[in-house]
Amino acid sequence: MTRTYALVALAAALLSGLGLFWAAGSMPQIAEENALLESSQALCLGASALVAAILALKDRPHRFIWAFYLLFSLSMFLREVDVEDFGLPTLLIVLGSGLGRNILLAVCWLGLLAWFLRDPRARSTGLLRFLWPWYGIIFCAGCLFYAAGLPFDKQCFPLQKQASRLMEELLEFAGALLLLQVPLAGILPLLRPSAPATVQLRDLDVERPEIPEEELDPEERRRAV
Repeated sequence: MTRTYALVALAAALLSGLGLFWAAGSMPQIAEENALLESSQALCLGASALVAAILALKDRPHRFIWAFYLLFSLSMFLREVDVEDFGLPTLLIVLGSGLGRNILLAVCWLGLLAWFLRDPRARSTGLLRFLWPWYGIIFCAGCLFYAAGLPFDKQCFPLQKQASRLMEELLEFAGALLLLQVPLAGILPLLRPSAPATVQLRDLDVERPEIPEEELDPEERRRAV
């Protein structure tokens, strides 16, 4: 991830949050349960998990990192989405909500921890090298936006309930948008077409023009002999 990409991602998250805040003045319903803001968060987090899953399969040197990011994004996604409202099969509802969700995520995180403990020094070093600076900055900024929304969720400020919910959803949307940028930046190099191989003249089956011996330099004369 380049500095330009990171700065553009930060600016986009802030501007989109401000734009939605302005839109909420005339459409306060966008902050309601399962409305525009919450659905947009779920979309960003689901896309983040999907792209991280692709990277975990394709990017072998950073497979552990993308597996961590997949599980992190999936955990945030299940936190935002009420799967019981979508008419899904009973098994998916049990695994995606309540106690079933908590057990599923706990098992997955324990599995990731076991993977980490197989070589903790190498995993830690690789994680730090990968995250610093721009991947880590965008990831931490996304987490900070989510943390900033918690006081509004808990009604810690003397605001009306609707205003508190709007601020919570706006901050969480900006955080989800930033979290999506990390795997997107990771997959971009894999989507670029590889440069065509350079073909040398000596590799081509062509007839080369003969050069008179008197025009050759001494080194080339020795090679000709």
